[in-house]
Amino acid sequence: MGLVALDRELSAERVISAYQAGVFPWPSGEEGALIPWVSPQRRAVLDFADLSVPRSLRQAQRRLERLRFTIDAAFDRVLHACATAPRAGQDGTWITGQMQACYREVHRLGAAHSVEAWDGPELVAGLYGVTCAGVFSGESMFHRIPDASKLCVLHLVEHLRTRGGTWLDIQQL
Repeated sequence: MGLVALDRELSAERVISAYQAGVFPWPSGEEGALIPWVSPQRRAVLDFADLSVPRSLRQAQRRLERLRFTIDAAFDRVLHACATAPRAGQDGTWITGQMQACYREVHRLGAAHSVEAWDGPELVAGLYGVTCAGVFSGESMFHRIPDASKLCVLHLVEHLRTRGGTWLDIQQL
């Protein structure tokens, strides 16, 4: 991971400016700690032309056709769910209270977005990320139903395709 800077300041304006330069915060998860700002030497990119949906995910699409997908309908809830989702091999989250407050402001400014999957009235999966210079960079996702977050990614890909997008930044493999 290419370390660019260490800083304690985290503001919506700084996050947007950093994303425009291909840099993003990579905090440890400890409130108040120095925040590494990084730019990987090789970006993990999902090129839509190379996207091949596995048979098992197509089956999940049919199995979960009852799900309804929205964009920016529940940003705060998706952000909170991503922050509290259990992750194998991790204690806690990097999405600290400070990060959540910052990304809420980035969303308010129109640069952070969410995709939600609903099973009736229940939010069952989602993802969020930042859009700068026409590029969506994924930040985090969660699911409460297996494969639902992957279906959110497919919904996002279709949404971006209709707007002329050809790829999205997934930051790391």
